[in-house]
Amino acid sequence: MTSAEADDDGHVGTTPATDIVAGVVLAALAVAALLWVVPAQTEPGGGGHDVAPAFFPNLAAGLVLVLAATLVATGTRRHLAGVRDGAAGRRLMLDLLVWAAAAAATVVGLQQIGFVATGVVVVAAWMLLAGQRRWPVIVAAAVLFPLAVDGAAWVFFTVDLP
Repeated sequence: MTSAEADDDGHVGTTPATDIVAGVVLAALAVAALLWVVPAQTEPGGGGHDVAPAFFPNLAAGLVLVLAATLVATGTRRHLAGVRDGAAGRRLMLDLLVWAAAAAATVVGLQQIGFVATGVVVVAAWMLLAGQRRWPVIVAAAVLFPLAVDGAAWVFFTVDLP
């Protein structure tokens, strides 16, 4: 099945094996975020009526975990119904592996060199991948965006990013 062909249920795009493997990988990453990344990168809440610094990252990771479980369940149901893998699934698996490696590199960068320095590299890479080729625009955005986010995190949440 290619990405343009529909299966018996009218489903277009991913294949059951792709959904199952992607769901398992995403669930593992979400659990790692909940148990390791977020606790290691956030400080305990201030007190009173403040929102704990870990609240939104935990909310996002929890949502990814729920959606990953849904993806595994849907892929399993489709596999049991007889839908089989095709070329689209292999391409999506490669994309997933590339994204997982980029996410892991970003987490390591945050831990080793900090938010602003990692943000500069990540924003510049994203802009290049998006097709931006004007270096003054890339440099300006890559420097200003992480600095603005870092400043906003302190002003609005009194959270010092790593």
